[in-house]
Amino acid sequence: DIKDQLIEEAELNKKIDELNHELETLEVDLKKLREEASNLKLLKSEEKELRENVNQLQKDLSEVEGSLNSKKNDFESTSIQVEDMKKQYSDSQVELTKILSELEGNNIELNKQRNEKERITAEVEVLKAKAAEARGQLGKGGEGEGDNLSELKQSPPVIVDLIEWPEEENIIQEKDALKNVQKHFKENGLKYPDRLLHAFHTTMKTNETTQLAVLAGISGTGKSQLPRHYAAGMGIGFLPVSVQPRWDSPQDLMGFYNYIEGRYKPTDMAKALWSLDIENNPEAIQDRMLLIMLDEMNLARVEYYFSDFLSRLENRPHRLNIDDKSKRKDSELEIEIPKNENENTRIFPGYNILFAGTMNEDESTQSLSDKVIDRSNILRFAAPEKLIGSNKHGKPPKIKALNFEQWEKWVRTPEQVDQETIVQSNIEKMSEIMSSFGRPFGHRLGISIKSYVANYPEVEGVDRMNCSLADQIEMRLLPKLRGVEISENAPNFDDLITLVNQLNDPALARAIEVSQEFSSNNEQFTWLGVTR
Repeated sequence: DIKDQLIEEAELNKKIDELNHELETLEVDLKKLREEASNLKLLKSEEKELRENVNQLQKDLSEVEGSLNSKKNDFESTSIQVEDMKKQYSDSQVELTKILSELEGNNIELNKQRNEKERITAEVEVLKAKAAEARGQLGKGGEGEGDNLSELKQSPPVIVDLIEWPEEENIIQEKDALKNVQKHFKENGLKYPDRLLHAFHTTMKTNETTQLAVLAGISGTGKSQLPRHYAAGMGIGFLPVSVQPRWDSPQDLMGFYNYIEGRYKPTDMAKALWSLDIENNPEAIQDRMLLIMLDEMNLARVEYYFSDFLSRLENRPHRLNIDDKSKRKDSELEIEIPKNENENTRIFPGYNILFAGTMNEDESTQSLSDKVIDRSNILRFAAPEKLIGSNKHGKPPKIKALNFEQWEKWVRTPEQVDQETIVQSNIEKMSEIMSSFGRPFGHRLGISIKSYVANYPEVEGVDRMNCSLADQIEMRLLPKLRGVEISENAPNFDDLITLVNQLNDPALARAIEVSQEFSSNNEQFTWLGVTR
């Protein structure tokens, strides 16, 4: 029995071990099942979230399909419009061909009319010559009646005053003359920055390479008063010429020959030029200077009335060659006056004549052409940051005439700065930047910049080279950038501002940035000027 019990006990222990092993296996399976149950709960949660996402995507898809259908409808509508436009374009081409055909016919008719006009003009000239000859015969008995230059020989008021001015007794230095101008400003209640005075004075000295100083800006900023009182303080005659909107030919500046009266009807400007022309007028005033100001010069198209005159100024020979009549002829103004010897009167506008012009920038004025801009120093008067009133200080001193010979001693040639590497290198930088803008400049402008640098006055505490080069960026380059695209040329503007900062002119650099910001709305650059 004991043996059987031991055997049975051994079997029971074996079963117990098997059950324990099975229990361990079940516990492992239970743990796995619990983990799977947990994962199942997580999957159910993710399934719910995915279902929500699917629902949202289906909703978005419905909206996209609706938008796509709308776009398709718009595209079909646009396609119909394009087809209509193509048809209109085709019709326009037919109409254009018809107009061109009519225009060609009109040109033929116009040429016929021109030929007829030339024939009639020739007949009129013959009749005028006969009438002039008859008047000459009638006027022989009267004293002076046959002198068709009599009015041209009459001195205008500006010349009469200029003759009466006493000459400066002592040799005056350039810096002292500028001090006289500043004193004259102050005593007349005017306030201009010294930098502006120096710039205008330098422009006047460079009239061999730059024929005109243009003072531009809004009305009431003192543009007209600057040349007027500069001339008075310097001892130079001053003749204002008020430009009229109807001007359309050089006759408006110089006058015309009246065939009915048989004499030339000159303007004060023509009289003044004749009075100071020592080359053609044996009775001309010696050693005097005159500043002529074209006031509001862009009320009319400048090219119509001043272009030929400007070309004459540009063609003037070098100062040392003025006596050579053959070199002077292309720069002389020819006044067509019938004379017995069949020669027209000629007037030479010498370097003793200075030219300036003012222009208001508003809707009533014309813009300047590239020809005028290329031959001008443009001083733009920005709107004042602070308005000031006129406050005269004392009585202005008596004016003393500046001797032209003394003026000539102040003038320097462009070659005098050829050895200055800073000048040449900066001009090359300017040329590169302007080429990047698509507004390159040629040798004439390069020589003009050198002339300006050479003639900038010696002023204590002023860096002549940097100031003059920065001035030329302001007066010669920035006006040429009118209308360039702002965004496309942003790197080029950055290069220009960098160059200006290198010339130590932060006011000008900031003014360029302000002009960029102002012009950003229409994307075309407009130079607003700099306030110093």
